[in-house]
Amino acid sequence: MSRKTAREAAFKTIFEIPFHTVETPSDVINFGTKYEEYKLGSQSDIDYYINVTSLCFENINNIDEKISLLLKDWTIERISKVNLSILRLAICEITYINDIPYQVSINEAVELAKKFSDDEAPAFINGVLASAV
Repeated sequence: MSRKTAREAAFKTIFEIPFHTVETPSDVINFGTKYEEYKLGSQSDIDYYINVTSLCFENINNIDEKISLLLKDWTIERISKVNLSILRLAICEITYINDIPYQVSINEAVELAKKFSDDEAPAFINGVLASAV
């Protein structure tokens, strides 16, 4: 598979976090959508998935605080759960994963928004993330 598939799997898992009782990063990986279900082929894709979902869970408060600071005339509560999950993933990559260029994180977040959200979401996601860097 590809990093794109692993990123999509991570997005779906990050989306699920608020709907489950999770206490540890391994709980995040083991509930709901498991990386095996996405048929992540390479070990590097599996490692990325585990790393980014764990980092997002461990740092969710810091990530949400960063998102809140980036919003103009919005509150984090007003953001759809899909768009919030996309932003969480991208901010996690930009902040905590050094080997992913921020341009890639932004572009992939916009692509996720095109696939999973409404027509206005890609521009919104791009604007918020552009102000992050």
